[in-house]
Amino acid sequence: MRRIALVLALLLPACGVAGNTGGGGDEGPQLPPAEAVPALEGLWCGPGADVDGPTIGAICIRIDAMGQITRIVFEGEQVDAVGTIQTTGTARVFRFALSNGGAGFLLLSPTEQHLLYLDNTRLLCVLDSTSPNLPASYLRADINDDWAGTSLFLNDAGDVMGTAASGMSVLPAFGFNGVNNSVAYQQAAGSTLVVTQAVFGRYEARYNVPTVELGDMLLFMSPDKQCVGGTLCADGGSFPDACSIVIWERVP
Repeated sequence: MRRIALVLALLLPACGVAGNTGGGGDEGPQLPPAEAVPALEGLWCGPGADVDGPTIGAICIRIDAMGQITRIVFEGEQVDAVGTIQTTGTARVFRFALSNGGAGFLLLSPTEQHLLYLDNTRLLCVLDSTSPNLPASYLRADINDDWAGTSLFLNDAGDVMGTAASGMSVLPAFGFNGVNNSVAYQQAAGSTLVVTQAVFGRYEARYNVPTVELGDMLLFMSPDKQCVGGTLCADGGSFPDACSIVIWERVP
């Protein structure tokens, strides 16, 4: 029961279960005009979580050819929300607005097969366009590979500050190192990548930029197991200003 209450507290403001989609005296907020983005058209599904808290379940989002979010499904139940998508001027980074006043960003992977969703309640989802269902389980070994993609940087006001190339190599015994915005990082002393929720593909570790910062790495794996996305957040900072928001795909 406690988990159900927490799930609803996270999901309602993010996905608009209690929001309005317009009409009558209860008309919801005016949505910005949608912008067509052909690469986003389709059904996107994957695990979702609060950046600061627990995993809350599987989420699917349908986007039409006009850049409108027409359907959101949580754990198999359709929720009452629609939305629109807008470009930001930064490649593969898009804004969205929902009919209950929610808003956030979509970060498209370099291959355009995976999508990271982040909204203003800190709900983060890693989605793919080919697998509507989560796998039976994720293994620690599933992340043992080389990963490359993009980091998104936002300030605390929600402005896009830019993107940069980034990635990670998982080493034997699940240590790791990588480069983020031309800065090298590695696992912190005593830390390895561990799968903390096998049902939802949640991986966590501590990372270290030598002599500069320590922080927490939180990653989720897409249903097809070809992409991870999440955050690298420095200790003592605020979200999202002190964080890199990443989407990485397996290196062929």
